[in-house]
This record gives sequence, structure tokens and C-alpha cells, in this order.
Amino acid sequence: AVFEGEDVDQLLDLLEEIKATSSGGDLTGTILAAVPEWVREQLRSSGFVERCMGQFDRLDADGNGVLTPEELAPVLAQMAETYEVNLGMNNCHRFCALFDETRCGMVSRMDFISLVRYVVAASWLEKRAEEQQQEEIATGQLNIQDALLRLQESHEVLQELEHLLPPWLTQLFDSDEFVSSTLRGFDHLDVDRNGVVSPDELWPCIVALAHEHPVSVTSQHCLHLCRMFDQDGNGVISRGEYVNLVKFVL
Repeated sequence: AVFEGEDVDQLLDLLEEIKATSSGGDLTGTILAAVPEWVREQLRSSGFVERCMGQFDRLDADGNGVLTPEELAPVLAQMAETYEVNLGMNNCHRFCALFDETRCGMVSRMDFISLVRYVVAASWLEKRAEEQQQEEIATGQLNIQDALLRLQESHEVLQELEHLLPPWLTQLFDSDEFVSSTLRGFDHLDVDRNGVVSPDELWPCIVALAHEHPVSVTSQHCLHLCRMFDQDGNGVISRGEYVNLVKFVL
């Protein structure tokens, strides 16, 4: 996502609120509690601290042992580029204040270590969240494919047993109210208003049926469902074919 203007202000507002409500105002401690122990161990290791101190010395242009927001600007600019954030100098001051434990308007060596730990931990959590989402999407794609195969098997069986449906269900399916309601759903799916529903326009149907992450639904899933109810084989779902689809789903 790209954060600009008010979005950045809202993000900093949230971080300031978390800091204010966290135990001892420890923003870094709060996020470290959310990462695995092995990540915490790396962030507390002597090697990590040494690397932080080396970077601190390179940023401390005047060698006075503290970093001003201006001296931290290169690091913050790199972070902003990574997260696609437009971070102005005023926001640099606000970000620095989150880690300025002595409230002197500057960042000490210990403050800097805390800041870097926070950034690394936040990056790890974001990457892990993205990985988990990709895993969920991949699992969802397999689940949807399995569901469509089961649906196809059930559809073939039901076609053979349709004459055995109870009279009340047959009357419901033949009623004007059912047909009108179903065709309203058809019109909602027919985005381009060409009188037919193409495979890609069936996407909302599969999302509703599968109860999986919407991103898990692929064009192949849509094509599979379309072929299942495309009785005339023209590659799209007509109004009548859509009524049959809804009858089966119900």
C-alpha cells in the first residue's frame, strides 16, 4: 500500500496510541512480544547491537553521541521507500519521538537500538503475514477445486434424479417469485449487460459458495463452473441456465 498525507499521520497516531497504552510506554517491547523467540534472540545478540552501533556512528555526522531527526533522515527515507511512504520532516520528528526515551528531541544510542529492533521486528511480522496469506490462498485454491469436482458429481446425479424431487420443491422452483428473484441475481452478475454471464462474471458466485479467500478464486474455477451449467456449450451462462444453476445450489 502507498501511504500519503493523512494516511501517514493516522499511522503515526496509531503508533503513538500503542506506545501510550503499552507497558512502560515500550513500543519496541510490545512488538517484540509478537515475534518468535528466535527472532528476539537475534535482535538482542551482541552482533546485532554492534551493527546498530556501526550504523549509528555513520549517521552521527557531528559525533556528539546523539542523532537528530535530520541525521536520521537517510534511515527514515530508506524505510519510507521500502514501505512506499511519503514521510515529510514533520513526520520524521514524530517518528523519532516514539523512541526518544529522554524526550530531548534526539535519539541516543540505546534509543537507536530500540528503533532498529522495532523496524526489523515489524518487517518480519509483515513478511510472515504475507507468507501466511499466500499459504491460505494456495490452500483455498485447492479447496475450491475439490468443491467444484464434488459439485459436478452431485450435479450429474441430481440431473438423473430430478423427477424425484418433492412436489413442494418443484412448485417453488417453478414459481414466478423464485424465477424473478433468481433473475435479479443474474442481472447483478451481468456487469456488461449483454444478456449472458461470462465465466469471469461468475466470480462472486464461487466466492459465496466456497467460503474461501476471494483471491483464491481463479479464472479456471470460473470456467469450470460455467461449463458445468452451460447446456448449449456456447461458453456463457444464459438466463435459463443461471436459473438451473441456482436451483442446483439450493
